[in-house]
Amino acid sequence: MTALPTRTTPVQRLLALFSVTVLVLLGALGTAGIPARAQNPTGVTASDFLTSESPSAPPSEDADPVEENSGATMLVLDSSGSMNVQDAGGQTRLDAAKDATKSFVNELGGTIPLGLVTYGGTVDEAPENQEEGCRDIHVVSGPKKDVGDSFTGPIDALQARGYTPIGDSLKKAAEELGGQHGTIVLVSDGIDTCAPPPVCEVAKELHEQGIDLVINTIGFNVDEEARKELSCIADAAGGEYLDADDADSLAAMIKKAAGRAANLYESTVEQIEGSEDISQPTELPRWESGEDFIFRAELDAPPNGGEDSRTDFHAESWSIPVKPGERYVATMYKTLEGPVGTPNSLFMKTFFGDGTEPPTGTHGGDEGSDECTADSDSAHTGNVSDALPSANAYTYEIGSENCQGDLVLTAMRAGEYKADELFDVEILLHRVDPVSNMDELVSGLSSEMDGELHANANGAEQMAPGNWFDNAAELRSGQTIETDIVQGEAHVYKVPMKEGQQLAAAIRAGEVSDERALQYSGLNVSILNPVREKAGEREFVIWPNEGDEGSASAAKPTAFANRFSSDAANSYGNANWLEGDYYIVVTLDAGKQTDLGDSEDNLTDKRATMKYYLTSKVLGDPIQGPEYEPVSDKTEEPQPLDANKQEAKDQARSAGDASGKKMSGLIYALGAAGLILLIAFIGLVAFLLRGRGR
Repeated sequence: MTALPTRTTPVQRLLALFSVTVLVLLGALGTAGIPARAQNPTGVTASDFLTSESPSAPPSEDADPVEENSGATMLVLDSSGSMNVQDAGGQTRLDAAKDATKSFVNELGGTIPLGLVTYGGTVDEAPENQEEGCRDIHVVSGPKKDVGDSFTGPIDALQARGYTPIGDSLKKAAEELGGQHGTIVLVSDGIDTCAPPPVCEVAKELHEQGIDLVINTIGFNVDEEARKELSCIADAAGGEYLDADDADSLAAMIKKAAGRAANLYESTVEQIEGSEDISQPTELPRWESGEDFIFRAELDAPPNGGEDSRTDFHAESWSIPVKPGERYVATMYKTLEGPVGTPNSLFMKTFFGDGTEPPTGTHGGDEGSDECTADSDSAHTGNVSDALPSANAYTYEIGSENCQGDLVLTAMRAGEYKADELFDVEILLHRVDPVSNMDELVSGLSSEMDGELHANANGAEQMAPGNWFDNAAELRSGQTIETDIVQGEAHVYKVPMKEGQQLAAAIRAGEVSDERALQYSGLNVSILNPVREKAGEREFVIWPNEGDEGSASAAKPTAFANRFSSDAANSYGNANWLEGDYYIVVTLDAGKQTDLGDSEDNLTDKRATMKYYLTSKVLGDPIQGPEYEPVSDKTEEPQPLDANKQEAKDQARSAGDASGKKMSGLIYALGAAGLILLIAFIGLVAFLLRGRGR
């Protein structure tokens, strides 16, 4: 039986209509009362989503590759007709050169940026082909970090034929280095057959044009004439000449000659020159709490050639905006304008004062206004050999008896080291905000060191180091890394440290490319705190040989009270006061200035390479550290907004007011409509009920 449709009365239909109307009104009122941002918290509309790029979209193929040419090696390989002679241990010279080159690439191709240029091989030695043969130069690849087996095919395909265009091949290799400092290794069995220009002049010109460019040469079964020319090339370009007679000796000589150029740091921080008038110092800006302010400066040459380090000095000053209750720390480092040496007769000092009294000397109370300096550590390389000389100082509390006025930082330079040149330094300033939990902090912690730490080569991980504090490579506690260092380099690592922990490091010298070249060098390892203060005695190994070991450690576990308490630690112990990244710095210096006959060429041309193993160890467990409370100046008035920000704020306020007015009007209109509907509904119901009553 089919169900009949239910019949509704007019009253029921009217009630249903009223219910729907009320629901619509409530929905409109609810939406009108919610701000647009709350209605769509993401701020992204459907159309926005459809036109946005996917976050997983692949990067553009046009993205610039990372620059890896710095410190690279370009290998220039002879493939001329004379390389077909069979006198290289039962092989032709070319076959031996192929084996040696592939062996070298397999061993070191992933550790240094490496490129390859060959000459000869496609044009024969006929006199009429000389012009074409002297252009027979092939760039297999510019320098790249991991060549893999990409060189194997081109090397295997080489044929021994043609001329020997050494000069133009060297130019091609230098072009591939792109103006970066690097090394060219030339392997040849004879003289240049495409001169002029004379190949020695080409080498000299390239060496002078390049940024620390060196050309090393290898004579492969050469006669006296060729040996003389190849030696001339090396001498003109700051390099070394080597001999080889078979595949094994050639592979060893290529490895030795490819000892890369030092990877040097170039400071990119802002340069702010100080004032020579301490009473009118250069003003520095105020920086955010918890951050360091780092800048560069060029200190002028001292008078009289720096002959007397006590009286012949140059000083520059900067003013620092401060607030009562704060303390400040400054460290100054000589930046690396060239390979690391150990400068002789260099004095560096920093101190804090109020700028009222100029310095008259560098020692014994002659510094002038330094009354705000609680302690300082100067550098004097005439007494202590240091590849990275530095100076530091820290203040009393601002507003205390010794530090009531303005705060002025002064940096001094004296001594005969490069006394006729500008002296480039990098200065770090650190603000120490007041500590609210000083009574809870532990003081007098004893060293956690128990016995000596050793670097174990087994299981060492290869790692690329940083070359300054801003790009330091991070190490884990207990990690041992393996890398190679060139004379003149500084390697910088960092290890995160907490209050109560102590850092130790051990180093072991590995294989050395040229032991004689290291006779004036020292392998150094030092530990510095987060603001670059020396946190312990450094280890110094003179004339390092394979297997030599050394270790260094922070003098004490990190504790704020080491420096800022009544029982503060002495000497290096008080530098272990700040949590954060502690640094391990390794240098293989290029010898002391006096040992090298004061020759800058000796400093820059050294190219001995040494492998080393480094182990880091964090001792102790973290404990409660300081809680800093930055000083707020309650008397400061709010800073006015700049014009653009004020205009944007006014527009936002106007938009908000207009939106509010529109919203209010909508609410009133909807409310009035609802009231009218309600009155109409009541009247209609009354009318219908009255009709039914009749």
